[in-house]
Amino acid sequence: MKLTIKHNQIVILVLLLVVFLAVLMLGCGTNGKDCIAPAGSSITVTGSGSFVGLAADTGINYTVVVKYSDGTIMPKACINISGPLAFPRNPSGLLPRYQFYFSPNGTNNPNNVAENSGFDAQTDDFGAYTFSAMITAGTGTFTDTITVLSGSNIGTASIGVQ
Repeated sequence: MKLTIKHNQIVILVLLLVVFLAVLMLGCGTNGKDCIAPAGSSITVTGSGSFVGLAADTGINYTVVVKYSDGTIMPKACINISGPLAFPRNPSGLLPRYQFYFSPNGTNNPNNVAENSGFDAQTDDFGAYTFSAMITAGTGTFTDTITVLSGSNIGTASIGVQ
């Protein structure tokens, strides 16, 4: 079967479009190391969740800010958020004490997604990312540290009930 000139042009155009899209997807993604904060960067986590007794489940918002070593913000930084006593952890037979949520306001945000400890996220164009944690009432007293990592850089925040 012989292709006409018009068919050849269409085939070439489609191939060029596929190659262009492949280069665009590979070149602009953050799947590589371009989103990991370089050594010497700082990670600040604000939003302490330390309470004296809880009568009901309580949500806390935390904001992470990633900055380069020179103090300028790092947009689109890849981060990992974890906590030793967060769902689904069960160290020493203890039940999880709190649940992470991908967005602010915990279960009060109807579009929120529950996340297991050790979830990945990315800061916005201003180097910030806000997530939430919901402490389960009746879990007793505990003190824990939420850890945020990007490369070799670390930021922490407290969470607990006294």
